Amino acid sequence: MVVNVSGGYQYIPGNPVGKRIDVFGEFIEEILPSIPIVALKPAMYKEIIRLIKEQRLDFDDAYQFTLAKSYGFKIATMDKDFRKVHNEVEIEFLK
Repeated sequence: MVVNVSGGYQYIPGNPVGKRIDVFGEFIEEILPSIPIVALKPAMYKEIIRLIKEQRLDFDDAYQFTLAKSYGFKIATMDKDFRKVHNEVEIEFLK
């Protein structure tokens, strides 16, 4: 078990997920504030539907692709489904 003690997290023995929660708590406090969070504009959700229908991508892949295309991001993935759209956004296939 992990409890928030004076703005920090303390691991309490006996809970097997406690340490992971502690690390996640540290991530939230130390790393997350320095990472910009991006999201799709509502109008871009129609692009997700198009990709699902035309390219046969699942929702997660279509969302990631649309986000990458909208913000000029590169996708690094092991998912071979992205080969269907590799000419529209830069994809790095990991091994």
